[in-house]
Amino acid sequence: MVIYFIMIILSVFFAYQADKVNQNKNKDNYKKKRQKFIFLCILSFIFPFLVSAFRDFSIGTDTSGTYYDIFDMIKNDNFRLVRDKGYGIITQIAYVLFHNYTGVLTLSSLVTCGIAYYCIFRDSKYPVMSTLLFFTTNVYFISMNMIRQCIATMIFIFSIIFIKKKKLLPYLLLSALAISMHTSAVIYIPLYFILNKKLDKKFSVITILIFILFGGIITDATMNLLFKIDYFNNYFSWYMESSYNSGEFNLISFGIALCIYLFLLFINKKAKNDYNYNILFWLQTFVICILSLSSKLPLMQRTSWLLAFPLFIYLPGMFDYIENKKLKLIAKICVNAGYIAYMIVTSFMLGYNEIYPYISIFS
Repeated sequence: MVIYFIMIILSVFFAYQADKVNQNKNKDNYKKKRQKFIFLCILSFIFPFLVSAFRDFSIGTDTSGTYYDIFDMIKNDNFRLVRDKGYGIITQIAYVLFHNYTGVLTLSSLVTCGIAYYCIFRDSKYPVMSTLLFFTTNVYFISMNMIRQCIATMIFIFSIIFIKKKKLLPYLLLSALAISMHTSAVIYIPLYFILNKKLDKKFSVITILIFILFGGIITDATMNLLFKIDYFNNYFSWYMESSYNSGEFNLISFGIALCIYLFLLFINKKAKNDYNYNILFWLQTFVICILSLSSKLPLMQRTSWLLAFPLFIYLPGMFDYIENKKLKLIAKICVNAGYIAYMIVTSFMLGYNEIYPYISIFS
């Protein structure tokens, strides 16, 4: 656990130093200041990247299974057997460059952490808190397990800027790239046409209540439709009969998502004209609806992560809509303390994603 906490402290510290340089309004020596800012951003990124890249193959639930199997296919010239061709190309490049599985983990970690930190310093209003949330929301630790889906989601986070700029073509191209990493990323395509629309508070609340109260009916109707689609039958239908369909309700994830949603409702009146707020409000509404079906459909928690991850970028800026300084401070402390507790309990006590205890390839 120690190495993870040292990594988090160092990453947050250098993010703070980078933000401090970036906030300096002195226009003199702009080039030098910019170089220092980039250098500090790299330092903030480098520690989580190295920890992820040089982990033992036992770190991450699927690291020694699913992803090693894909590596083995590439190693044995069976690229055609790889379902997600984009990730297959990443594996192929890593094998050509490094000739070993650690190279695959290194390149995958570079892509995931690289995009995450680029978006933190490009899009977050408060990159220091976003850096902390990258870990405490478990995004980082999940990326050490669900590699393909996390790469796909990071591509989506990167592409949100094209939704804002209403540039459909680059967004669709990036969505296609995300789908090539993990087929579940097909969910991102319609979001271009949704996230640009302002979400009405009443509509959001009513939609969530419908999903909670009539989840069984919605599930049956959805399944009847999906089983008629070849794409679903080829890639996802087997989950319905697998151990993933446990019938358990994801109470912890739903509770946390609900708390964030209630916070967004609380600031709605002041924040509703904020583009970032609208995106976060839409995504959190979808997350609540998806998680409400978790006892009826398999992998709803994993599906919700496709839409929940951008929270670490956009949530910090939402606290500005709390005008009372003491209340704002209390809210920040509660959210950060809550997520730190969530990270400790889930990742280190309950063993989510099997990332603890940490073992490196040098051990």
